Amino acid sequence: MKWNIHNCVRIFLLLLFVLTMISADGQDVMFKRDDQFMLVNISKIKQDSIYFKKYRDSKDSVYVLPESEVEMIFYANGETKKFESGIAIVSSHTDRSKDRHSLEYFQLGMTDAANTYDGYHHASNTILLAGSILTPFITVIPAAICSNTPPKEISLNYRNAELNMQPAYKEGYRLMAHKIKKKQVWRSWDYSVAISFSLIVVFSVLHKSGH
Repeated sequence: MKWNIHNCVRIFLLLLFVLTMISADGQDVMFKRDDQFMLVNISKIKQDSIYFKKYRDSKDSVYVLPESEVEMIFYANGETKKFESGIAIVSSHTDRSKDRHSLEYFQLGMTDAANTYDGYHHASNTILLAGSILTPFITVIPAAICSNTPPKEISLNYRNAELNMQPAYKEGYRLMAHKIKKKQVWRSWDYSVAISFSLIVVFSVLHKSGH
């Protein structure tokens, strides 16, 4: 390949596409003090107010909530932000001692997914095999698309049906499963780079020794 301006532009656009795919479709989860949670994209936090867009809202409107109404934000990158407030929120539940908070269900779902989810094998093995046989440069786009695609419902392997009835638990499980899938897909792609490079070196040595 000649490293002219056109090839450099193509490679730059390819890398830009991959980075866009990796970062796309990220969602934050906002837990309110009334035991509700929302799928959002946080825009900014300023002057005791939280500005956000509802996840996949076609109107793309920006909403605002005071920090006093929010307990925690779980960001798409795995970071969390907790909010302290002395304001007492009256719960609609008659007996909270028998109920888990939605945040607890969410965290439980993430823990269970980390311990039981293994539905990533087909995707990661496909990327590993394709990248090794072809070249990692060709499979980087399929890897980006595959890692950005949430796991199918049938592959999630929920721990039990009762917990799965809780929306917060299901969302926590799903988010962690997707995070695991992303990690495993890109790990397989890294392995395919190593394998492909090793094969090139071996074939080069064999080719030279044959002359």
